[in-house]
This record gives sequence, C-alpha cells and structure tokens, in this order.
Amino acid sequence: MNLANLCIKCGRCLEVCPLFTSTLREDFSPRGKWTILSNSPKLSLSEIKHFSTLCLGCEKCALVCTQGLNFAEYLADFKACSSDWKIFATQKLLQFINSSNLLALGKYKFSSQDKNAYFLLTPSSKKIPFKKAVIFPGCLAKIFPNLEEKLKQLLAALKINIIPTPNWKCCGKPFQLAGLEEQSQNFATHNLNLWEELGKPIIITFCATCFKGLKNSFPQNSILLAENLLKYFSIQTLTNQNILIHQSCHSMDIPLHKIWATLKIISKCCGFGGTFKVLHSKWSKEINNQFWSKIPESSVVFTNCLGCLIELKATLPKNLQVFHWIEKISLKEK
Repeated sequence: MNLANLCIKCGRCLEVCPLFTSTLREDFSPRGKWTILSNSPKLSLSEIKHFSTLCLGCEKCALVCTQGLNFAEYLADFKACSSDWKIFATQKLLQFINSSNLLALGKYKFSSQDKNAYFLLTPSSKKIPFKKAVIFPGCLAKIFPNLEEKLKQLLAALKINIIPTPNWKCCGKPFQLAGLEEQSQNFATHNLNLWEELGKPIIITFCATCFKGLKNSFPQNSILLAENLLKYFSIQTLTNQNILIHQSCHSMDIPLHKIWATLKIISKCCGFGGTFKVLHSKWSKEINNQFWSKIPESSVVFTNCLGCLIELKATLPKNLQVFHWIEKISLKEK
C-alpha cells in the first residue's frame, strides 16, 4: 500500500488534528501515520492495528488538506482489511449503542437539575422552503428523550408538519469510520427505503455526527442539522453567564459563527471518537483535558452532537455546565 507520495508533508493537518495538538507526537499526526502505514508491508500486524486505530474520525484534516485527502476514510479502508478488527469493532459499537448501563446512567449522570431556559426564540418573517419534515433522533437520543420533544416544539413554532418518526437504523457514521462498510451500507439502505416510503421529506437531526453520516447516503438538500433552523428565529440570550457554543468536529462545515452571531464559538475536540476512546483511553483523556482547559470557570457550554454531549457530561469539571442547545430554548409566539 504505497501511498506516501499522495501526501506532500505540508503539515496543514498538524494544526487541526486533536490527537497531535494534545500529544505533539508526529507519529500520531495524519501526516506521520500516513507515512508509517504507507510502508505497511514492513510493519508487524500488531503495529498496523495500533497505528490504524489512532484516529478520532473527526475528519478535520480533510477540511484543510491541500491534496484533498481524507485520512479518516483511508484508515477506515485500512481497518476493513482485517477480519479480526471487524469482529471486535462491531461488538464494541453495538455494545455501546445498545448498552442498558448507558441508558441507566443517562437518567442520573446526564439528567439536569437546571430547568431554566437560556435562549428565547421568536419566529422571524423569513420564508421556510419546506412544509413537512421527519426527525432523525439517532441511536443516543434514548439517553436524552427531551431533545426530540424540544425539536418538535421548535418545528411546530415554524408551522412545519411533523411526520411520525419511523424505525430508523443508525446513521452509519461510527460504523463507516470503524471500517465496517457493509454494516454502514445496510443501515443506509434501510433508512433510504423508509425515507422513500415517507415521500422523501426533509430529515432533521439534532446530532452533528448523524448529520455527517446521513449526508453520505442521502441527497445533500434533504438533510438538515437542527441548528440551521435557528436562522428562522430571532435569538435572545436569557442569562448573564459566560456562554460558549461548541462547534463539534462533525459540524465544522456549518457556519455557527453566523447562527450564534453574538456568542463565542469553541471548536476543540471533546476526545470521544467512538472506538478511539475504547482503545486509547489515555489519549482520549488528554484531548478531553485540553478541551476543558480552554473553558473559563462558571461557563455554560452548548454542543450540537450527542457523542460530545455524553463525553462532556461524563467529564464535566465543577463550576461548569454543559447542555445540548435545544434543551435550553424557550419559544415565543410571533
């Protein structure tokens, strides 16, 4: 697999890779791993597996690469060549998604005692280009059931007809990045069939990773991240606390600086990364610590990704708060 010549070693990826910026190890950077793995015939199987899993799947490197390379996708193809890896990754992902322990933990660790609204939304006069929509909650929404209800309220305020949520499967993104392309495609086929049966409505999700995953298999103009709906509202902040909007890794192509024009945006990785956290918990913690080190005391962080929400709530320092933005909205009639 001699692909080293595709990377020109410019180093743009070093600036955005959360694993490199938290460890400063060249062999952990996209550039370094690309060089190492392109010489894979000279590496042992254990070395190949080790280096091919040292990626959070954030795909930030793909946004800045001058050669148009997507290292996360390259690694996914690399991992797909190992049958042992496929068995391991499938078990770990399904165990996480279907974990009853995670669901039970969510009721206690992730539940919020703060019932106050932080944002007052008033519908604007902007015309909405669609009249009906269906919600894609995602696998982790069962831990935060109030989020889907909040999105329904937001859609109702815009007078959008809400189609009952069908039996969606996973968006497929975690499986795709883990090198489990067959499972990812099976989910995509199932979801596409459901969508066509519903009459191909606009799909709205409140999880940035689901948004990224659905974009791989659905027409681009049929998928909407819920945050994009905010352009149809005027937003009033209801607190004097320091508010930070988290631009999760999988929403880097969404102009949050325009949506949340008066608030500060932070785009640091939370350190989760799916199977990365399972296999490299030490480095996951390093990245997470780096995230929290950038947050001033007494701040409130609002994210748009359920994976990030779980990771940030699970590692939340004292005197800080973290929420999904949609759970802290209040709606005002026009």
